[in-house]
Amino acid sequence: MNHETANELLLYCLSGEHDESRAARLEQLSNSDWNDVIQQSRRHGVTPLLYQRLKTQHLNVNIPANI
Repeated sequence: MNHETANELLLYCLSGEHDESRAARLEQLSNSDWNDVIQQSRRHGVTPLLYQRLKTQHLNVNIPANI
């Protein structure tokens, strides 16, 4: 996954908006893709916020246990 795509998904996860196509895209992410999103969240210093948003707003997303 390129940085632009990882950043786009990161921003979507952090936002309060719901978009069916992006939500579906989250469902398709591989472990490697999730690692890219996490890496971008670390780069931007928003990993705790990402965790909170995933736990409270994206409950239907199947996130790999190792992530």
